[in-house]
This record gives sequence, C-alpha cells and structure tokens, in this order.
Amino acid sequence: MDKIKIASAAILCGGKSRRMGFDKAFLQNQGEWLLKRNAECLKEVFEQVVLVSNSKEKLAAVEAFSEFSVLTDETPDCGPLGGIYTALSECRTPYIFVTACDMPVIHLPLVMKMYDQIDNSQVTVCVHGERMETLFAFYHQSCLPVFKEQLSKGRLQIRAEFIHLKVKPIILTPEEAGNAFININTPQELAHWEARRDERRE
Repeated sequence: MDKIKIASAAILCGGKSRRMGFDKAFLQNQGEWLLKRNAECLKEVFEQVVLVSNSKEKLAAVEAFSEFSVLTDETPDCGPLGGIYTALSECRTPYIFVTACDMPVIHLPLVMKMYDQIDNSQVTVCVHGERMETLFAFYHQSCLPVFKEQLSKGRLQIRAEFIHLKVKPIILTPEEAGNAFININTPQELAHWEARRDERRE
C-alpha cells in the first residue's frame, strides 16, 4: 500500500478521561497498548505519525511510545479542537489526518477512501446516519485561522465553524461504517470490547 505523503497522522491523547477513571492514552487490550497499536497501524499508510498530548512527560514514561513524536497541546483544556489546532500548527504536511486514542479499530481502507476523495477540500470527514465523525477526518493547513478564531471565542465544538470551510462529506452506509467509529469511554465499554475481541478469536 502506497503511503500518503501529503498528510501526517495525529492521534489525540490529551483528554481528561473522567468516565474511564484513568487516562485513556494508557488503555490496554489483551496486554497491548491501544495507542501504540493504533500508531503502528497508521504508520503503514502515513510517513509521519504524531501523538498530541497535554503532557509529553506522561507518554515518555512508557517506552513503547518512544518511537513516536509527541506534540504538547498549544491550547490546553480546549478539548479535541485544541489538539487538532496543535497538530496543524506543528506538522509541515498540507493535511493532517486526525483520530483519537480511544478508538480500538483503525480502518485503513476507509482512510484511503477518504484520501482518494479529498480533492481541494479543507475538511474531509465521514458521515453516517446523522453523525459526522470529526475525529476521523483530514484537515488542511488552511483551517488554522478559522480554528484559531474559534478557540479565541471558546467555541470548542469542532464543527462549529465548518460553515466557513470547504467540507467534503464522505457518506457511508451503516454497513460501510461498521465498527470503524467505536470508541471506548468507560470500563464497561472496555470490558465489552475485550469480550467481543475474544469471541472473534474463538
């Protein structure tokens, strides 16, 4: 599979993880660090994969993460939008692809489908049903001024200013979406996912 050279992949891992009870950057599944597995998966199609965190030190404590560059949030406590802004500010590629550290499935064929349809859009994002997956999307560097203004106003919903951007929706059927957008927010959801994974291995 050819690598995507016009985009860097950024995994957001700076959330407060209140419902989980511990930092989701340290989620493990079957003895594997979920963050490391996702980063290695993305490395198959992106030349650069970065981790965006509220603290470099917390990730430095785990040797398994050491092969990946860590970017520290430029706008702390601003949620995922702050992480996207940081990645756009520090990555030199025209685009970034954004995902979150709590997503147990990185569906590379879907990433490639989105990449193939970018055209000249500023945001390329999957939509299924009535849901827009803003944390599984490509963002162009030209989004920076819009996001900077948005952050200054405290408008932290990622899509709040999409009206000012050229957005390319990738419309998916339920079958196409599958389990690509599952995320793990609670210990119960983690246990459920682990049980499902065990069932698939049997």
